[in-house]
This record gives sequence, structure tokens and C-alpha cells, in this order.
Amino acid sequence: MPAKRTRKGTTGPQKKRKTAVRQDPEEQQHTQTAATELEGTTLVNDGDGFESQIFTILAGPQRQKFTAHASFLSQSPMLDRMCHGQFEESRTFTICLPDDRPNVIRAVIQYLYSRDIQKFGSVNPSGCTITALFDLAELYGVAEKYQLKGLKTVIIEKLETIIDVAKRPIEFLDVTKEIYNCIPDSDEDFRSFFRDAYTELLLPKDMPQVLRQQFDDHLAGGTIMAVDMVTALCTRYDERIAEMKDRTKARIALLKEENEELSDEKARYKRQYERLVKSFNTPL
Repeated sequence: MPAKRTRKGTTGPQKKRKTAVRQDPEEQQHTQTAATELEGTTLVNDGDGFESQIFTILAGPQRQKFTAHASFLSQSPMLDRMCHGQFEESRTFTICLPDDRPNVIRAVIQYLYSRDIQKFGSVNPSGCTITALFDLAELYGVAEKYQLKGLKTVIIEKLETIIDVAKRPIEFLDVTKEIYNCIPDSDEDFRSFFRDAYTELLLPKDMPQVLRQQFDDHLAGGTIMAVDMVTALCTRYDERIAEMKDRTKARIALLKEENEELSDEKARYKRQYERLVKSFNTPL
């Protein structure tokens, strides 16, 4: 049987011609919306990430709408299951997050695309860090829920740039009490950050009475925050004790040196005395 000829006149199997797929107008609009929401953000292109399915995200009680690509949402194990698991979300391409504030979800999406949260949690023009702390703590709790370890690291780094507990110590203690309600007790990274902050704040000898009363009130709560505060206070005591030991050693060394100088000076005058007595031939 003669071989079937192709259109070019050569023999061989006929290749199926690819047909260009026209993007659905609604999907194209979703893609444009996602890009618009992240305007000004440096996007991290993962190859074909922008060709994956667009999901609608409805955040907060008011169901504020966001859109994002499945490939970027899949960085979160929880969101990945929603996108690709046997759930309603994977069929409707819609994810409802009624318990999360829109501002926080916007920051999460921004991180998924850019690995940064830019102005989220920034200190306001008056220099107040209290609101910024609340915002970052809330975002940290959401990052924990969606298992975004990288986002948690970014938040800790941002906290280190804005924290200044020395200026408003009482407000800092009040706000951290609320922050501890947002994070799991097992999160050592976040707790260690605040333990370090407490260590800078709590000066056993120089602590003002009003701050000491505030400190005692927080300790009375018996919470994990109280545990961290006591740990920080003990660390501060250890540092102060070590400092006093060093100062004592330095003082002892100085006194020893002064004693040796006095002894040498005494010996020198005694020798002069002996020479004078001998010159007068007078018994001692």
C-alpha cells in the first residue's frame, strides 16, 4: 500500500495542526484585574504562572473581591488544596475568606506575587508603631494559618525595622498583650522577637514605678506572654549581675594596683628613712 503523501510532498504520518486558543473575554478581564491590583509591585514570574487558572477571592464579611492565579496561590498548602482539591472552590474558581480582613488578604496576595509586603505595617507620619504592630501581628496570624513560612520571616524582618519600645514602653506592653492573642503559643520565632524586645525594655533597677505596676499586672494574667516576660526579666537580671561582676573585678584589679603602688611608695620612703638614720648613726 503506497505511503500517504503530506502537503509538502513528502511521505510520512500527517501531523495534527495546532489551533490557537482564544482567551475568553471574562478570563482576560480577570487577568487584567489581578495585574491592576498589584500595580507597582515587582512580580516574580515562575514561568507559566500567569497562564494558570484565575481564582476570585472574596475577603471579609463584605466579600471584597480580589483575583489571583492558582500557581501563585499554591505556594500556600491550604490555598493549594482549595484550588486543586475536591472542594467547591476548585469547581467555582472562587475562594471565600470571611474571617480575614481585605487589607490583610491584599498583603498576602502581594507577597505571593512579589515576596514582599511593601508598605503594609508601615509606621504612620507621627512615628507611632502601635497600629503597625497590630497590622503585622494580624498578618502574621494569617500567614500561620495559610502556612506561609516565608511571609512570616518577612514580617519579623519588618518588625525589627519599626520597633522602638524605649519611647512608649507602657503602650508596648498593652499592645503586645493583644498581639499574643493573634499568634500560636508554639511559634518560637515570633515569641523570641518579643522576648528580645522585653529584654531591652525591662530594667530591674531603673524601671519606673508605673511601668513596674503595668508589668506586674501583665504577669498576674498567667499567660504565655507572662512566661516570656519573666524569661526576659531573668535574662536582664543575668546581664546586670554579669555586668556588676565585671565591674567588681575591674574595681578589685584597680584597688590591687593602687595597693601595690602604695606599698612600693612606702618601701621607697622606708629606704630613705633608713639611710637618714644611718647617716646620723642613730639606732632605730
